Amino acid sequence: MNRRSPGEGSIQRDGDRWKAILTREDPLTGQVTRRIRRTKSKSEAIRALRAFKSELESTGILSNGRITVAEACDRFLEVKEGEDLTKGTLRSHTWMISIIRDVLGTRKLSDLTVPECDQFLRISAKGVGNRKPIGPDHLNRLRSELRAVITNAEREGLVARNVAQLSVLPKSDSSEPRKRYVLTPAQLTQLLAGSTGTSVGCLVVLSGIAALRPAESRALTWKDIDLNDAVLTVIKQLDEASNTTDPKSKNASRRIAVPNEVVTELRKWRKVQTEQRLRAGAAWQHDDRIITTRFGTAINKDNMKRALKSRAFKAAVPPLRPYDLRHTAITNLANDGYTNWQLADYAGTSVRMIEETYRHRTEGIVRLTLNQVSDSGKHHLRHQ
Repeated sequence: MNRRSPGEGSIQRDGDRWKAILTREDPLTGQVTRRIRRTKSKSEAIRALRAFKSELESTGILSNGRITVAEACDRFLEVKEGEDLTKGTLRSHTWMISIIRDVLGTRKLSDLTVPECDQFLRISAKGVGNRKPIGPDHLNRLRSELRAVITNAEREGLVARNVAQLSVLPKSDSSEPRKRYVLTPAQLTQLLAGSTGTSVGCLVVLSGIAALRPAESRALTWKDIDLNDAVLTVIKQLDEASNTTDPKSKNASRRIAVPNEVVTELRKWRKVQTEQRLRAGAAWQHDDRIITTRFGTAINKDNMKRALKSRAFKAAVPPLRPYDLRHTAITNLANDGYTNWQLADYAGTSVRMIEETYRHRTEGIVRLTLNQVSDSGKHHLRHQ
């Protein structure tokens, strides 16, 4: 009996059932991958073998039919744990991976279909188990996480194609979908006028003009900024407990030039802070932070959120959150004609995040600007 060569495949009896078998030997590593599918009839086994061969011919890969979605998630997390990510970012990945595992974990990765990915997102939108319904923003991130898991499996040759790339986002059942408020330059000026000389005013210029993340703004110290040269350095952020941590990513560490509005407001606040320090006396906490309470301590992020909403109400602008200021800064800079690459460097993020998350459509007349910016704007994004 002639021995079949790898890639030829075979149909065999398996008790009262049939099975299709196809093997492939990697020409570089010599590693042999074997796919087996058991069927009720011989015709089904023939169709399964044809599907194996079609996959091999079209992709050059014979995916590992045994690996589950849960195992693919574990492999993806191992890759992420080897990267230079903050604890908060890893927690975010772990949280999203846990949802994927709960719903799709036992499913074989090679058998996963587009409709199943759609169904997973619909289930997540309504709430998984004891979990609350997931809002639109997090649902989009969850789909991106599933795509990233399968992309990693593609890279490792465990699956032939990424079915999650074709999945469609459903409407979320979250009772309180998050609304993102992006201020116009006029509204931002109005908010700053009502917040000048306060810690909120510092947040407005640092996040709403210089595009810092609120956690970066709260962690900034006076040593991190040169008011004479109008240059600040971002090398840390504050976590939810107001502890100093590393920047969110490698891109987040940066030195940027800031416009005169930022320098003017920070000089004004420094005088106010000095007066607060003198009044506090021995109770003052000497940690050199820029945004502080009247005793020199870091402002809790929830208190900062409430203080910003209060100032926004008094200034008659939308009730924005601290992170809306960063979205405001990037959107207004984009409207001034800066490229996504420039914005990504300046804001310490990726071009993809600029395109998919931070840039927003604004009201009014849309004007084309072919990298034509004002003189003050050129100072704003110059490289040091």
